[in-house]
Amino acid sequence: MRISGSRSLEAPCSKVWPLLLDPSSLIKLIPGCQRLEQPSPGNYHGQIQLGVGVVSGTYEVSATLAEQQSPDICRFEGQISGPTGTVTGNVVVRLKEMKNLTLLDYEVQAMIAGGLATIPSRFIEGVAKTLIDQGLSKLNNQLKIGEPAVDAVDDATITR
Repeated sequence: MRISGSRSLEAPCSKVWPLLLDPSSLIKLIPGCQRLEQPSPGNYHGQIQLGVGVVSGTYEVSATLAEQQSPDICRFEGQISGPTGTVTGNVVVRLKEMKNLTLLDYEVQAMIAGGLATIPSRFIEGVAKTLIDQGLSKLNNQLKIGEPAVDAVDDATITR
């Protein structure tokens, strides 16, 4: 599965970049994120709860920051596993400053296994794209109100 897209964010790269790596920010941006831990720099472990048809359930998430060139590009590798299968892959995020805006481009490449692999790929891609769009909308809203990256999060747990 391959998904890509772009989003304009209403802040310069210097404001966007730190939010992409900070667990306090990420937990608020990832739809359904219940828990996010950063046991060591560049390593993230968490749990998300999805309620979308046949992919509903609680999933364990593990990701590693595999590459970063601040503040232009970062690449995460990881795995999501739960009751309906496993998704293993990577995401590359590229930032480009355009006046006081940031253009964020992303590309996701993933391999799906287990019960998830029996679901039509268009459905899985649609769910993934919707979740990404929701997260990027939350990121843009966070940037617009100037919310700091390290705020308390209700109903979720952050560990560093």
